[in-house]
Amino acid sequence: MKRDRKVIEDIIKIGKRMWIRKLLSGLDGNLSIREGDYIYISRSTCHKGFLTFDDVLLIDLDGNIIERSDESHKPSIEKDMHLNIYKKRNDVKAIIHSHPPYSTIWGTKKGFLPPRIVQPNSLLSFGSIKIEYISPGSRELSEKVVKELKDQDIIFLAYHGVVVLGKDIEEAFFRLEDLENVCQIGLGLL
Repeated sequence: MKRDRKVIEDIIKIGKRMWIRKLLSGLDGNLSIREGDYIYISRSTCHKGFLTFDDVLLIDLDGNIIERSDESHKPSIEKDMHLNIYKKRNDVKAIIHSHPPYSTIWGTKKGFLPPRIVQPNSLLSFGSIKIEYISPGSRELSEKVVKELKDQDIIFLAYHGVVVLGKDIEEAFFRLEDLENVCQIGLGLL
């Protein structure tokens, strides 16, 4: 299977938006899109604000690399978490893991959405779960996320950021943006 340029361009566009909106620092986080039995995922240790075609790998649902531009490029260390979420939730077609400051603080302190702040038009009208700190990229983190995940679209990772799910990468981004705004307001009200 050949990598789809449009899918990769969507990941590049969202990575740049996330960096511009300060929803991550350059090398932080990872993004993925599911297309059938394949996953497009950002590679490990690349700057998300300046992603290129070469920074997005194509893997299968078992984590095997199907196509990459450079043999030295490896998928994000969180690939197992992405893969396990996709296997558990057929409705999820995009995942963003990021370390936005307000959401990370809120999730570490509280671990749930600030309910009275959510606006009627907000994309945050769904549940969230909190996972206590587990080493990033570990099998334990991936297994714990999948064990706890039901129909929620926000996963707070204590001291480690958030994972946001969507039916497409745009929806996941808008949820992330909305979440960061709500958490910033919530922290201001404490």
